[in-house]
Amino acid sequence: MTSTPSQPSARSALGRVGLPAPVRELAQQRWDAIVVGGGHNGLACAAYLARAGKRVLVLEARDRLGGACTLEETWPGYRVSPCAYLCGLLHPIVIDELRMVDYGFHWTPATAGMFVPFDDGESIQLWDDDERCEEEIRRLSPRDVAGWRAMTDVMRRARNALRPPTEDDIWLCRRPSREMIEDRLKNDPE
Repeated sequence: MTSTPSQPSARSALGRVGLPAPVRELAQQRWDAIVVGGGHNGLACAAYLARAGKRVLVLEARDRLGGACTLEETWPGYRVSPCAYLCGLLHPIVIDELRMVDYGFHWTPATAGMFVPFDDGESIQLWDDDERCEEEIRRLSPRDVAGWRAMTDVMRRARNALRPPTEDDIWLCRRPSREMIEDRLKNDPE
């Protein structure tokens, strides 16, 4: 695509947030796809469409891209990610195919997965470590440790069956049928 004064090249607009042209001009152009939302899912979708040669416009209401994968200063001096646990759903194949590491993508998974405060002032910290989670659960309710182990084991087996880090991931195909899901889980004892 060649650029004109009213239509800059995609490369010149990369990394900038804002309209690449006045709204009136954008509305008069033909787009193969308009992606609403500049979160990690919308950006991945737009990147795949553009790679396939489609003319794509990404619209984002906020003044920055990233969706749930951003940092916000919720309280003065404290920057937190409001929902970044969701970007764990970003499949390794997408990261590889879009060469995201080449463009600066770096993933640092949090070891402290979730903090849950209760109305009575107690709290529990869940970790990306089974032993640490069990210690926390034991502190609040020793009788629930076995149930926690059983639940996490079922969830781990289901994830491994349905979402292996390969092209066999059920989320990477067309909408899975009930039969497809049951087939993946047929050997599970639960």
